[in-house]
Amino acid sequence: SDHACVLAAVARDGGALQYASQDINHDLGIIMAIIRECGYAMPEVHKHMTLKEFMLAAVAENGCDVLRFAPTELQTDKDTWITAVLRDGNDLQHAPEQLKKDHDVVIAAV
Repeated sequence: SDHACVLAAVARDGGALQYASQDINHDLGIIMAIIRECGYAMPEVHKHMTLKEFMLAAVAENGCDVLRFAPTELQTDKDTWITAVLRDGNDLQHAPEQLKKDHDVVIAAV
């Protein structure tokens, strides 16, 4: 299946995700495999955890760098960036421009 093929590919090279279809890019198992393959600490995964919940935990554990593996909507998500800057205020420099001007994100960074 496409899922098994993508999972095998990203287990060897996380960058392979860029060639996968959009629906697979939103698959929690695929994202977890990439984060593990790239050597980041894995947050505790719960049975009914959503992708956003997992990414929030991954960002809290590893910082904003893991967001490069997240779907676009999570890369620009306010809650995700608040989590990142609470961990390390310097991550604000990597936030999308509109969030660098967001009051809540800036306050969380200081």
